[in-house]
Amino acid sequence: EKLDPPLMQALSAAALRRMPEANQQDLSNTAWAFARLEVQDAPLLHGIAAAALPSIQNLDPRSLALTAWSLAKLALGHGPLFKAIASA
Repeated sequence: EKLDPPLMQALSAAALRRMPEANQQDLSNTAWAFARLEVQDAPLLHGIAAAALPSIQNLDPRSLALTAWSLAKLALGHGPLFKAIASA
């Protein structure tokens, strides 16, 4: 199954635009979807990681795990997020 790169770019751009209004579940589900499809969109995933940081202590375990798994699956390290997760 082949992905449509312009479609994935459009989805990424839409997600980035809506990120300020996204909740933690929105962020983790978006990260998971891109990782599951093996779409390595660094700007989107780093944006998700940065958006998750301020409320990392309030993240439910599922969202925390999905976000961490997604970044790891795509080999996109985000030191501040991983450090925050380790201390959460």
